[in-house]
Amino acid sequence: MTRTLPTLWDQIGAHWPANSHDRAWPYGELAEAAHAFLAGHGVNPVGLSHYGIVVADRNAALARLNRLAQEPWRPATAAWVEAFNVHVMRGDLQGVELEFIEPDGPSFFADFLAGQGERLQHISFRVDGIHEAVARLRDAAVPLVNDQVREGSHGWIAFLRPDPFAPLCLELCQPK
Repeated sequence: MTRTLPTLWDQIGAHWPANSHDRAWPYGELAEAAHAFLAGHGVNPVGLSHYGIVVADRNAALARLNRLAQEPWRPATAAWVEAFNVHVMRGDLQGVELEFIEPDGPSFFADFLAGQGERLQHISFRVDGIHEAVARLRDAAVPLVNDQVREGSHGWIAFLRPDPFAPLCLELCQPK
Protein backbone atom coordinates (compact mmCIF):
# COMPACT_ATOMS: atom_id res chain seq x y z
CA MET A 1 0.00 0.00 0.00
CA THR A 2 1.43 3.38 -1.01
CA ARG A 3 0.91 6.19 1.46
CA THR A 4 -0.06 9.68 0.39
CA LEU A 5 2.60 12.39 0.29
CA PRO A 6 1.53 14.23 3.48
CA THR A 7 1.39 11.03 5.55
CA LEU A 8 4.76 9.73 4.39
CA TRP A 9 6.42 13.16 4.66
CA ASP A 10 4.92 13.60 8.15
CA GLN A 11 6.54 10.29 9.13
CA ILE A 12 9.83 11.36 7.57
CA GLY A 13 9.59 14.57 9.62
CA ALA A 14 9.02 12.52 12.77
CA HIS A 15 12.20 10.49 12.11
CA TRP A 16 14.30 13.36 10.76
CA PRO A 17 12.71 16.49 12.26
CA ALA A 18 12.91 20.01 10.81
CA ASN A 19 13.54 22.06 13.93
CA SER A 20 14.67 25.66 14.06
CA HIS A 21 15.77 27.31 17.27
CA ASP A 22 12.18 28.22 18.15
CA ARG A 23 9.85 25.71 16.48
CA ALA A 24 9.29 22.40 14.75
CA TRP A 25 8.33 22.75 11.08
CA PRO A 26 6.27 20.37 8.98
CA TYR A 27 8.29 19.98 5.76
CA GLY A 28 5.64 21.52 3.50
CA GLU A 29 5.11 24.54 5.75
CA LEU A 30 8.87 25.03 5.96
CA ALA A 31 9.13 25.06 2.15
CA GLU A 32 6.42 27.72 1.89
CA ALA A 33 7.98 29.90 4.61
CA ALA A 34 11.47 29.58 3.12
CA HIS A 35 10.21 30.45 -0.36
CA ALA A 36 8.47 33.54 1.05
CA PHE A 37 11.64 34.53 2.92
CA LEU A 38 13.74 34.32 -0.24
CA ALA A 39 11.18 36.23 -2.32
CA GLY A 40 11.06 38.91 0.39
CA HIS A 41 14.82 39.34 0.00
CA GLY A 42 14.81 39.72 -3.78
CA VAL A 43 15.51 36.09 -4.69
CA ASN A 44 12.89 34.44 -6.89
CA PRO A 45 13.25 30.66 -6.67
CA VAL A 46 12.38 28.70 -9.80
CA GLY A 47 11.13 25.89 -7.57
CA LEU A 48 11.87 23.51 -4.74
CA SER A 49 14.98 21.44 -5.46
CA HIS A 50 15.12 19.05 -2.49
CA TYR A 51 15.17 18.38 1.24
CA GLY A 52 18.65 17.57 2.63
CA ILE A 53 18.84 15.30 5.67
CA VAL A 54 22.14 14.79 7.51
CA VAL A 55 22.58 11.21 8.70
CA ALA A 56 25.29 9.21 10.43
CA ASP A 57 24.91 6.28 8.01
CA ARG A 58 23.24 6.74 4.62
CA ASN A 59 22.57 3.01 4.18
CA ALA A 60 20.84 2.76 7.57
CA ALA A 61 18.81 5.87 6.68
CA LEU A 62 17.81 4.25 3.38
CA ALA A 63 16.67 1.10 5.22
CA ARG A 64 14.63 3.23 7.67
CA LEU A 65 13.02 5.18 4.83
CA ASN A 66 12.09 1.95 3.05
CA ARG A 67 10.38 0.69 6.22
CA LEU A 68 8.44 3.97 6.50
CA ALA A 69 7.43 4.02 2.83
CA GLN A 70 6.66 0.30 2.75
CA GLU A 71 8.18 0.22 -0.72
CA PRO A 72 11.76 0.40 -1.94
CA TRP A 73 13.17 3.86 -2.54
CA ARG A 74 16.04 3.65 -4.95
CA PRO A 75 18.23 6.74 -4.98
CA ALA A 76 18.94 7.97 -8.48
CA THR A 77 22.47 9.05 -7.61
CA ALA A 78 25.14 8.45 -5.03
CA ALA A 79 28.21 10.67 -5.00
CA TRP A 80 31.20 11.79 -2.99
CA VAL A 81 31.37 15.59 -2.73
CA GLU A 82 34.95 16.42 -1.88
CA ALA A 83 34.32 20.14 -1.30
CA PHE A 84 32.15 19.22 1.71
CA ASN A 85 33.61 15.81 2.73
CA VAL A 86 30.24 14.09 2.36
CA HIS A 87 28.65 11.10 0.70
CA VAL A 88 25.35 12.06 -0.89
CA MET A 89 22.49 9.78 -1.87
CA ARG A 90 19.61 11.48 -3.69
CA GLY A 91 16.48 10.66 -5.61
CA ASP A 92 12.80 11.32 -6.16
CA LEU A 93 10.35 10.39 -3.44
CA GLN A 94 6.73 10.81 -4.50
CA GLY A 95 7.55 13.80 -6.70
CA VAL A 96 9.91 15.53 -4.25
CA GLU A 97 13.66 15.04 -4.23
CA LEU A 98 15.22 13.72 -1.03
CA GLU A 99 18.93 13.85 -0.24
CA PHE A 100 20.72 11.91 2.50
CA ILE A 101 24.07 13.46 3.45
CA GLU A 102 26.65 11.44 5.38
CA PRO A 103 29.65 13.46 6.59
CA ASP A 104 33.02 11.73 6.27
CA GLY A 105 35.44 14.40 7.43
CA PRO A 106 35.39 17.95 8.72
CA SER A 107 32.59 20.13 7.35
CA PHE A 108 29.65 22.15 8.51
CA PHE A 109 27.57 19.00 7.84
CA ALA A 110 29.68 17.08 10.38
CA ASP A 111 29.31 19.97 12.83
CA PHE A 112 25.54 19.94 12.32
CA LEU A 113 25.33 16.18 12.88
CA ALA A 114 27.43 16.42 16.05
CA GLY A 115 25.35 19.26 17.46
CA GLN A 116 21.85 18.48 16.18
CA GLY A 117 21.81 14.76 15.41
CA GLU A 118 20.15 13.19 12.40
CA ARG A 119 17.58 15.60 11.05
CA LEU A 120 16.68 17.89 8.21
CA GLN A 121 19.68 20.15 7.65
CA HIS A 122 18.55 22.18 4.65
CA ILE A 123 15.85 22.88 2.14
CA SER A 124 17.05 23.73 -1.35
CA PHE A 125 15.56 25.95 -4.04
CA ARG A 126 16.54 26.16 -7.70
CA VAL A 127 17.48 29.63 -8.89
CA ASP A 128 18.63 31.19 -12.12
CA GLY A 129 21.71 33.36 -11.57
CA ILE A 130 23.03 32.04 -8.29
CA HIS A 131 25.80 34.66 -8.04
CA GLU A 132 23.27 37.49 -8.35
CA ALA A 133 20.99 35.85 -5.77
CA VAL A 134 23.89 35.48 -3.31
CA ALA A 135 24.85 39.14 -3.87
CA ARG A 136 21.28 40.24 -3.03
CA LEU A 137 21.31 38.15 0.14
CA ARG A 138 24.71 39.54 1.17
CA ASP A 139 23.37 43.08 0.62
CA ALA A 140 20.40 42.20 2.86
CA ALA A 141 22.81 40.94 5.59
CA VAL A 142 21.47 37.37 5.39
CA PRO A 143 24.14 35.13 6.94
CA LEU A 144 25.82 32.85 4.41
CA VAL A 145 27.66 29.64 5.25
CA ASN A 146 31.18 29.59 3.75
CA ASP A 147 30.35 32.93 2.06
CA GLN A 148 30.74 31.55 -1.45
CA VAL A 149 29.18 29.58 -4.27
CA ARG A 150 30.58 26.07 -4.57
CA GLU A 151 30.11 23.04 -6.75
CA GLY A 152 27.83 20.45 -5.14
CA SER A 153 26.38 17.10 -6.17
CA HIS A 154 23.69 18.73 -8.30
CA GLY A 155 25.13 22.01 -9.57
CA TRP A 156 26.34 25.30 -8.15
CA ILE A 157 25.18 25.80 -4.57
CA ALA A 158 25.28 28.31 -1.74
CA PHE A 159 24.02 27.87 1.81
CA LEU A 160 22.50 30.54 4.01
CA ARG A 161 21.35 30.45 7.59
CA PRO A 162 18.68 33.09 8.16
CA ASP A 163 17.55 33.52 11.75
CA PRO A 164 13.93 32.38 11.35
CA PHE A 165 15.16 28.92 10.30
CA ALA A 166 18.49 28.48 12.14
CA PRO A 167 20.13 26.04 12.67
CA LEU A 168 18.45 24.83 9.46
CA CYS A 169 20.00 26.17 6.29
CA LEU A 170 18.44 27.28 3.07
CA GLU A 171 20.32 26.26 -0.03
CA LEU A 172 20.29 27.93 -3.40
CA CYS A 173 21.04 25.63 -6.32
CA GLN A 174 21.72 26.43 -9.94
CA PRO A 175 21.82 23.19 -11.90
CA LYS A 176 24.71 22.77 -14.36
